[in-house]
Amino acid sequence: MPLNLRIENEFSQLDSVILGIATDTSDPGSNNPKAEFHLDHGTYPGRKDLIHDVNNFEQALIENGIKVFRPQNISKKTQIFTRDIGFVIDDMFFISSMIEGREKEVEGITYLLDLIGPKHITDLSKENNLKIEGGDVVLANGKVFVGLSDRTNTNAFQYLKERFKGKREVIQVEIVTNPHDHRDHSLHLDCVFNPLGNQCAIVYEDGIKNIEDLYENIDIEDTDIFKVNNWQFYAMAPNVLSLGPTKVIIESEFVDLKYWLREKGFTTIEVDYRQISKLGGLFRCSTLPLFRL
Repeated sequence: MPLNLRIENEFSQLDSVILGIATDTSDPGSNNPKAEFHLDHGTYPGRKDLIHDVNNFEQALIENGIKVFRPQNISKKTQIFTRDIGFVIDDMFFISSMIEGREKEVEGITYLLDLIGPKHITDLSKENNLKIEGGDVVLANGKVFVGLSDRTNTNAFQYLKERFKGKREVIQVEIVTNPHDHRDHSLHLDCVFNPLGNQCAIVYEDGIKNIEDLYENIDIEDTDIFKVNNWQFYAMAPNVLSLGPTKVIIESEFVDLKYWLREKGFTTIEVDYRQISKLGGLFRCSTLPLFRL
């Protein structure tokens, strides 16, 4: 039976998603300053803790009626952050062109790609001089926002701009990267910007260069933007997952964000995911949505 795709924004009702696994792990320190810090200081989470957090997340998704697919395990490979291995825009699945060391992660979802079929798949890893990961692709207001980061380059932005010419406006957003300081380093755009339903958004202003350009393009009232501070950014507060226009999964320790969301008319689902956050990602990073109603 074919697997249908449709993703037009970040917050329509979620129907199906690929959720990462923590069956095997590898050493991510060479390309992830936050994970490297925890490895060096003996605070990197163990396999059981990672599996526990991911399984709790899966249970929350299932309880909310969402179809959950999981990658097949690849020995000695961390496969928690499925967001980066690909992304869906409209009815097309784009296979990412990832950094060295992560490119094999796509093999874990080969069985799903077979169900999608070649007509709806574009393999960006075959494009010359193009680097992109799904965490740098954010959809909102009919636009495609593409992060310029250590993981995604301008060639990827230019490719998507040409690919969606006349269909969607594609906007480049340069994020602040500092690989020498894990407290001030953004891996992807979705670590600093996440549009929500109800014309709201979560933004870490200090993580985005030319922040006013972003605000002009999202056209959201200032009072409807939750502006995270440095601690909230480090805890990955922007990296929530919208299950629908007014329902959001958040980390259980994000108390300020929880009450702000409730004031804005959202239902919040709290999941303890703090061990996963030590690897440099949270709920959005751990999921690759396939279909939103």
